[in-house]
Amino acid sequence: AFMVVAKKRLSRNWQMLFSYTRAKAEGQVSNAPGNTVGTGADVSTTGQWTNPNLMINAYGPGQYDCPNQFVVNGTYQMPYFGGASISASYRYMSGQPYGRTAVIRGLAQGNQTVRIESRGTRTADALNAFDLRMEKTIRLGSPRRAVGLYLDIFNVLNKGYSVAVTESSGGTYGVPSSWASARQFQAGARFTF
Repeated sequence: AFMVVAKKRLSRNWQMLFSYTRAKAEGQVSNAPGNTVGTGADVSTTGQWTNPNLMINAYGPGQYDCPNQFVVNGTYQMPYFGGASISASYRYMSGQPYGRTAVIRGLAQGNQTVRIESRGTRTADALNAFDLRMEKTIRLGSPRRAVGLYLDIFNVLNKGYSVAVTESSGGTYGVPSSWASARQFQAGARFTF
């Protein structure tokens, strides 16, 4: 992976952090959860080294290989309204790679799921997430005592994107198996002393 990070420290009422990552993770074993500790589908006792059917089209990008990742975070402290701040966060991440699998029936060892396309033949939709926070701090006598009121809005643009898709051939092939959360609001308060 290669990463570029730039940061503007707080001055003139604003600050910003920018990062871009270009990454590549490929091989015969996916970087899916479990595979890294020896219990996943690729490396378990029924995995690729004991079942050669699982080695067909196995080489490719890992399940979580997202080549382009871009993040911008920023905060602006408003001098009006008695002091309040607004923060924003934007994240972009390339879609996860996937490829078609099929169940081959009637084999001597029983039915086998075989990868008929390498992972990475296709990619799911990219992640585009934009979140906001608005916060107002009210001082209570001494400089150390204050109440902070805040409102968070997650997925401001209410973008639907699939976290993963179904790789199995059939009526649900390519259909998202899970979705990112819809727009959400969170309000809260904090007391410091």
